[in-house]
Amino acid sequence: MGKCLIGNTKMAVGDVLIELEIKKAVDSTSGKFTLRVQVVRYQNIIAEIFVFSRNPTDGLDYFSNVSSPSNLTSYPKNSPAVGNVYFLEHTVELEFNTVKERDETLELLLIQINNLKKDWELVRETLTSTYNVIIS
Repeated sequence: MGKCLIGNTKMAVGDVLIELEIKKAVDSTSGKFTLRVQVVRYQNIIAEIFVFSRNPTDGLDYFSNVSSPSNLTSYPKNSPAVGNVYFLEHTVELEFNTVKERDETLELLLIQINNLKKDWELVRETLTSTYNVIIS
């Protein structure tokens, strides 16, 4: 791996916190531009927010998208469950042909992660409000 830029980004909405470590690099062998985003700290949400799918033909794992609140509760962590191809991971590593593609993808990922945090906070608030009404 060649030149590398590392930075941390802390994102919080209400009680939900996700801190990311972001690494941008250039692979000196392939010339590809790489992006690695990892959840390094979290609060009131799980670290595994990246959805992957396992191709049943070749057995390889492919990044699909940033999770939705329903994915957080229905997909397993680290490998797919029997009969399912989707699972959650706390790190995503991607390769690009250009810096522009890499940086645009990072910007999109950060927007999607922020949207997930907002949606997850709403789910938590709704569940808390519903629970308080039921027991009152």
